[in-house]
Amino acid sequence: ELTVSKTPQKRNVLIEEFTGNYCGYCPYNQKYVAELIEANPGKICVVNYHCNSNLSDHYRTTIGENLYSSLGTAIPDAMFNRRKNSGGTSTAGNCLTPYANQIMALDACANIAARATINKSTRKLTVEVKVYYTANSNTSTNKLNIALIQDNIMGFQASASANPGQVVGNQYRHMEVFRDFVTTGQWGLEISPTTEGSTVSKTVSYDYEARGVVTRV
Repeated sequence: ELTVSKTPQKRNVLIEEFTGNYCGYCPYNQKYVAELIEANPGKICVVNYHCNSNLSDHYRTTIGENLYSSLGTAIPDAMFNRRKNSGGTSTAGNCLTPYANQIMALDACANIAARATINKSTRKLTVEVKVYYTANSNTSTNKLNIALIQDNIMGFQASASANPGQVVGNQYRHMEVFRDFVTTGQWGLEISPTTEGSTVSKTVSYDYEARGVVTRV
């Protein structure tokens, strides 16, 4: 049985980065992100949305484009835990660490445990999630999102040499590339109750053969 900790903890950081293959500044930003992950093991999660048709290629997704249209200001840019910084300006480069540190200093209102299994014969992914609220959320419902991301995609990147850790030969190793959400849409699956002491369990499945078809219980 999937278990979730009931001990209050500090927040982790989700960085959702807007990027593109023809973005000359993006490798600089991804180098900062890699250094931030290394300095904070187990505390930083990253999702890279390739977006903006002038700067990206076939790694783009509709969800990535929609999120950029709703929340992005430029490429590279990033959201932290689905929020932009208070000034509404780019959270990139040297700005990454201060914003991440601010979040990691805050108490989390919920702990999340997850377990994923893949049936190779049916090509179906099943994800079990359990959320325990160690404090009251500031809203009566929250949103749960589960993202499919892919590492080690070899391809072109403008100014790749700015991030030598991801250069292999004459190609760039694209990491944390967004492919799809297992949960519905760009804003996620609604969960409740969100009061202290509440536990919410969800099981979500994703069918590879009918890509984009999601079932939830």
